Amino acid sequence: MKYVLWPSLIFVFLLGAATASPGVERAQKSFWSGKFGTAAATYKNLLETYPRQADLWFNLGTSEAQAGRMGRATHALETALWLQPDHRDARFNLDAVKAWVLDKALARSQSGTLILPGSDDLGTGLLSAIPLTPIRITFAVSWCLLFLCLSLLRRTIRRRASLSLLLIITGLVATCAGGLLISRSYIIDDSRYGILLDDATAYRGPGQQYDTQAQVSNSVKVRLGGEDGNWRQVTLPNGQGAWIKGEYLAQIGSED
Repeated sequence: MKYVLWPSLIFVFLLGAATASPGVERAQKSFWSGKFGTAAATYKNLLETYPRQADLWFNLGTSEAQAGRMGRATHALETALWLQPDHRDARFNLDAVKAWVLDKALARSQSGTLILPGSDDLGTGLLSAIPLTPIRITFAVSWCLLFLCLSLLRRTIRRRASLSLLLIITGLVATCAGGLLISRSYIIDDSRYGILLDDATAYRGPGQQYDTQAQVSNSVKVRLGGEDGNWRQVTLPNGQGAWIKGEYLAQIGSED
């Protein structure tokens, strides 16, 4: 199956200060000349100066995809979305890259457990879809109402049953809102996540002497844990803990 990616330089005029760099023009020429690896290398150099330019990450990801390095493309596109969540073209290209990787992986015969990239590798889609501002407002208002109910409950004897019921309901709402805030800050935090740059084997411990946990495809998103030498503890999309060599991983929001 063939997928069409958005042109790498579609946002080159929106890069702000980065457009003043001659590197942008070199990257343009390399990309349109079919030298995708050279274009990617140029964008990586530019990102050392402009690390928070989402469009540069988008261009890097598209160049890497055209060069056939899908794991690195996924990392760059995920970082673009980390910097600018509403970057539609980065989302489009990321979905295309994952679909391409999925098709290729399924076409190969694999033995044992195979972890493939998905549209929501870590199962946080519903939590991500809840806007943060309404949660904060609900949390603040519910706690204010909770303290107001406690104050009224101490001052009045009448309607204690109604106030007690309102107190319970408000307390539950405040607790749920607080739980959502904690979940959003802990779970939906891409700085704790990494992308598989290449196909890798996940083990049950930090070393090849341990049993194999699963085969993990490139472009899969995992939660990052502790380190032991050159091994990194991760949580796979299926919820299982495993260990993968650090050289196969790139943390979202950082250079690979």
